[in-house]
Amino acid sequence: MNNGLRSDIDSCLRVVSMALDYGWKWTKGDAESFAHQAGWIVAPEFEGRSMHALLTNFDIQRPEATLHFSHGRLDRISFLVTDVVPSPGDEFGFLLDAFTESSTELSEVLGDPTARFPGKRPIVRWDLETMRIDLTILGTAVSLSLNSPAYRKYMDDVDD
Repeated sequence: MNNGLRSDIDSCLRVVSMALDYGWKWTKGDAESFAHQAGWIVAPEFEGRSMHALLTNFDIQRPEATLHFSHGRLDRISFLVTDVVPSPGDEFGFLLDAFTESSTELSEVLGDPTARFPGKRPIVRWDLETMRIDLTILGTAVSLSLNSPAYRKYMDDVDD
């Protein structure tokens, strides 16, 4: 039972396809340019901030994306693919179904995942030359992140 909860996998696929074709340098300019290209609303001020929220055009209750920066470089862009559920226990079936469908459809575009991490917070990962893409259930929603190569290396070093 999903109580009218929604996922917007089509918009997710559209953004991932755009990201694959984008000429990433992982700069602040890339963040603004890509967000505008995706049709997202960018607030005028985000100079010097480590995180910045955007409004996407996804058909979900909280169409949000976050830009994450460090040392003036764009580390990652993360966005919600589903509505946020009030309690993950009550609607975990909805989240798992949306996660599974998103993973399947993304695999059609990206190929087989590089890694899968099962559990209550599963992750499906694709390591590409220009970015790492992570699809995950973050407790109360399905989220996707586009991670820069430098951020990917940093996270790999932390995990070792």
